[in-house]
Amino acid sequence: MAPAPLLRLGLGELSGLLLGGQRVYPRRLEDQGFTFRFPSLEEALDDLANTAS
Repeated sequence: MAPAPLLRLGLGELSGLLLGGQRVYPRRLEDQGFTFRFPSLEEALDDLANTAS
């Protein structure tokens, strides 16, 4: 992984998304009745780990 100062230099403000993350809630989709197969990152990663082996 690249050091934070290099990311800031190369990506500017966009580096904040990579370095700090972003919490997004899919409220609009859920309000319309959409249900996610994996509601959490942990569940999605568990599924990937189980299908990879």
